[in-house]
Amino acid sequence: MSSRLMTITDSIERCLKKGKGEEQSAAASLACLLCIQLGSGIESEEVLKTLKPLFMSILADTSANVQARQAVAKTLGLCTLVAEDDILDVHATMESFERLFVHSYARGDGSRPAIGPQVSALHTNALLSWALLLTICTASQIREVLRKHLPRLPSLLESEHVSMRIAAGETISLLFELARDMDAEFEFEDGEVLCDKLSALATDCNKHRTKVDKRKQRSVFRDVLRAVEANEFIRDVFELGPPMLVDSATLKAMKISRLERHLYNSAAFKARTKARNKFRDKRVDVGEF
Repeated sequence: MSSRLMTITDSIERCLKKGKGEEQSAAASLACLLCIQLGSGIESEEVLKTLKPLFMSILADTSANVQARQAVAKTLGLCTLVAEDDILDVHATMESFERLFVHSYARGDGSRPAIGPQVSALHTNALLSWALLLTICTASQIREVLRKHLPRLPSLLESEHVSMRIAAGETISLLFELARDMDAEFEFEDGEVLCDKLSALATDCNKHRTKVDKRKQRSVFRDVLRAVEANEFIRDVFELGPPMLVDSATLKAMKISRLERHLYNSAAFKARTKARNKFRDKRVDVGEF
């Protein structure tokens, strides 16, 4: 098994180094599937350790194929969640995602940058991966993210690209959830303006948008608005129970064996899938990640 794993990892590494855009994208997707299949443990950690420098290089290289960068942005987030066991490395990876999606933020004067669909898709994947890793951050890191990004994220709701609007809405919803986990009385300074934007997107009738985009957007933003206003949606859908905050000291004290962690993650994944299936909108695929 170890020799086969090494062979697969070597093949992925070679494709990432020497392949063209489509081949690099396929290699990144395969790496993601490999880490998920291996689960949390030594094997997936070794895979990530081998491939992460290449992922980071492709992600930061503005001359690299944009589809390859999109695939890497998605893969790096998932592989980090599964295989990275150092919270400082997780934070460093998140910063690499930040350096991408912040370019879609509105400028200081309120004007919007001109972002093409391919680059917007890259920024969207970076934002989604960043948000995914937020779920395992410490309370102090979350506070810093709230201070730095929550005031700016609503500007992404005005993006001309539906996937970015949806990703921004979902990320805002997550940030509200995390903020209220730390402080049940959390209030966003521009909460009313934000809710007005979310409400408009949940009932969008813009003639310039396709019917599919409008259906997809409405379905998501109805739930996002509920989450921001009432803080109920996420915990209800995923049946999470009472919130629990975990700081870095607690994380160290809670260390479990890799086998236990793998079994727990597998069971949690199945439970989340069952819960999501009960609430998923069957009419349209509302997920991009």
